[in-house]
Amino acid sequence: MPTIWFITGASSGIGKCMVEQLLIADNDAIIIAAVRQPALLPTQLSVSTDAYPASKLDVVHLDLFDRLTFKPALTYVLEKYGKLDYFIGCAGIGGDLSEIEGLPQQVITDNFQVNFFGTFGVIQTSVELFRLKGGFKIFQFTSETAIHPFPGTGWYGASKAALENLLGTYAQELAPSWNIQV
Repeated sequence: MPTIWFITGASSGIGKCMVEQLLIADNDAIIIAAVRQPALLPTQLSVSTDAYPASKLDVVHLDLFDRLTFKPALTYVLEKYGKLDYFIGCAGIGGDLSEIEGLPQQVITDNFQVNFFGTFGVIQTSVELFRLKGGFKIFQFTSETAIHPFPGTGWYGASKAALENLLGTYAQELAPSWNIQV
């Protein structure tokens, strides 16, 4: 039976690297790459589509700015595969380095929407849909700035620290019978 991986932020950074490594690894993994623009993903990967069977990669639309995309993406996984083994959270924004008083309010709001509210919302949705399907593991990437702040990263680090704190609490609140590990 294949191992089902759901990876957010799969079009760049750590998420893209994870997708690429899983695609070329000799394993039974099926990767569901969750991205804002699914049609662009094949052109963004450095792995040739000839290097892996087409059945190993499934691409779904997920936009952490839009909560209405969470349930359809994960329902698709549930209906097609019936389970989820690994939820890998790599999506995030935060390239705006500035002192705390230097960022426009919209940039701050966007950081928290994607890095905190959107990310946790997608995790909540995955738990809601898959908690009675045998359990799964959640790995969420945040940032060193969440625990070791330094100048220019205040708002970004705050959004990641808020997520770390909430996930730590959530891990303790999940029912053991669901077999979900954070």
